[in-house]
Amino acid sequence: MSEAPFCELPPELFSVIVEHLPLVYRPPTLLSLALTCHRIHDIVYPGLVYDTVWLGEEDQALTTLNMLIARAEMVTAQDTQNQGNPSLSHCIHHICLESMLKTPIRGPNSLGALQKLIEVDGLRCLSSLTIQVIYDWDGTRGNDGTGPHLKLPSSFFTSLETKCPEIKGVRIFSILQEFGKEWMEPHIFSIKRLTSISMGNHLLGYPSPTINLSELPTNLHTLELRLLDYIRAKEIDFDVLLGCTIPTLRTLILDRISVSNPLSTNGFWRAHPGIERLELGLDVGGNWFADFEAGMLPNLKYLQDSLTTSFSRFSKLKRLTLSGGINSYNKPFFARTTNWEDYAGFDTYESSDLGKYFPETFDEAARDLANGCRTLDVITMGNNFGELSIRNGLSRKIVRECDGGMVKGLIKTRALGNIIGREDEW
Repeated sequence: MSEAPFCELPPELFSVIVEHLPLVYRPPTLLSLALTCHRIHDIVYPGLVYDTVWLGEEDQALTTLNMLIARAEMVTAQDTQNQGNPSLSHCIHHICLESMLKTPIRGPNSLGALQKLIEVDGLRCLSSLTIQVIYDWDGTRGNDGTGPHLKLPSSFFTSLETKCPEIKGVRIFSILQEFGKEWMEPHIFSIKRLTSISMGNHLLGYPSPTINLSELPTNLHTLELRLLDYIRAKEIDFDVLLGCTIPTLRTLILDRISVSNPLSTNGFWRAHPGIERLELGLDVGGNWFADFEAGMLPNLKYLQDSLTTSFSRFSKLKRLTLSGGINSYNKPFFARTTNWEDYAGFDTYESSDLGKYFPETFDEAARDLANGCRTLDVITMGNNFGELSIRNGLSRKIVRECDGGMVKGLIKTRALGNIIGREDEW
């Protein structure tokens, strides 16, 4: 049977195909497709072309947002009823604003334009919002981090909640916050229909390295926190998550957070057995798996961490990314592998005994790791593994003699790491 021509594919397949196109190539590819025939044009434009919008430069962002505002202001309720979806901005389901702003801030900016677009009902179908602001010092003031910076007022989140009824995910990075001013966290947490929250911000003059997470929406499936007390250069303590139970949590990504009481983490792991993806960045401190018990995190499949004694206890772990080498809390030890058991007593990297394990190649280290944790399918290494320096992005797919058996071979593969969601493209 001959294959159907591309132009005869069912319309619903086009959205599936588009999901596999990299964001940077998506708009020109779709516009090229739209020129092939009228049928494809009607399928991909404007709906699929404007479904995901990435604005990566301040002038471009401001121009585009002002254009969308002008079109949205011309649309009346009667227009929407008669023509279905006449405004281009109503096609937008995912928007990412990644802008570089001169500080101190002067004049109109893209965040102000984005808020206005929301307020004129231009993003009524928005599902996810990503904001990342990069500050570029203009040379007119001291670059000490204390000058005027862009703030997100509470009115921004009020508009987001009331004007974007479909919003499910919010990702905000690099917004500086000053103690005594409005903080954005309570306003984000108040949007109870959110299922995904990601924040990576500096807290200027924060009185203590703590933050109230008790008001987090209880239906979250993704939580990402990268917070830092900027003035004191202190990490936020993991204790802020204690007593916080999110029954639906599946993805937890943490960085710039430390554990002062190692045993406190066990209560959190027990309360969140549904976690499938756990990422601990380079700037986390303390022992995250002290006295880790078999049966904790029973559904964990994707892990990013430095070396820990607990890998063999994760019964479903499929993909591992090592974000760092051996530190004072982690040992190269796997309970199911004899040659790792030999090093169970070596607690610190200062110990001269650490030199007893010295992988000479990435493949050797990957093979040992996979033999220690028999469920692993893919291993990715960071810059350092013990005293072995490795380029970022090296990955190996594991081939086993049998299901759960010893390693038979290794296959070079793309460094997928723990990336399993399209939001990671940003």
